[in-house]
Amino acid sequence: MISRELLSEVLAEDIEKVEVGKRYIKYWSGYTPTFKQSINTYELAHKCKIYAINKGFIIETSYEDIIEPFGEYCICRVYFDGDKVYDNYSEYEGYQKEPEAIFKATQYIYDKG
Repeated sequence: MISRELLSEVLAEDIEKVEVGKRYIKYWSGYTPTFKQSINTYELAHKCKIYAINKGFIIETSYEDIIEPFGEYCICRVYFDGDKVYDNYSEYEGYQKEPEAIFKATQYIYDKG
């Protein structure tokens, strides 16, 4: 869902270990290696959007219905200086489609350096 490196970058913490749950991501930071912390996936998705803005990017999401049997997808676009530079969609099962698409887009921004 989200890499340890990207989570470290977005939260500005030295993350040692990550466990992904259905609605929360649990993590251990280097500052408190024996203390587990957690963050709601939608709260983390919001922090990813803030991270993108701070890097000069805009992340935009929307939902589209695709003809059966594919169902609904979350479409995610990344803009830089008004130009679309990245597209992705999440076919992740259940209610986590939007956060998953945002995490993919944020990974793209992180990889661009």
